[in-house]
Amino acid sequence: MRFSLLLFSLFLLSTTSVDDLNSARVYFQSGRESKSSAEKLLKLTQGKESAILKAYNGGATAILAKHQSNPLKKLDYLKKGLIIINNAVLLDAADIEIRYVRFAVEENIPGFISFTSHIESDKKMLLNNLNSTHSNYKMIKSYLLNSSKLSETEKKKLK
Repeated sequence: MRFSLLLFSLFLLSTTSVDDLNSARVYFQSGRESKSSAEKLLKLTQGKESAILKAYNGGATAILAKHQSNPLKKLDYLKKGLIIINNAVLLDAADIEIRYVRFAVEENIPGFISFTSHIESDKKMLLNNLNSTHSNYKMIKSYLLNSSKLSETEKKKLK
């Protein structure tokens, strides 16, 4: 009986985690255009322990910079978001999705702000390691194919 309860509890925890991850992916995609989605993503990922949800939390924080009108607040949100994302990368540098989140955030930072030092390394990691077995393959591939940071040759390799 105890073993059954343990298995059931583990199933519920893993399902919640998958649901949270899927929701985080959706909110991240729409967060650039919707402040509400970015706020939902922030709330969903707040205090989560997994590296990927931490990365999405940092992504939400950084995306909220776009929705601020005060330039100092924009910079503050961006800095905080990047710190959280970079910490997630330190927790699991081999996770393709974490590197995708950082790439997507840094790619959208205006060129005059010098917080884009990981674009090339993340791009290289994504191009060398992304494969169709990844649960978020289609979204990452689609994002990369539309990225201004990839050359036409790099995009052809993804197709």
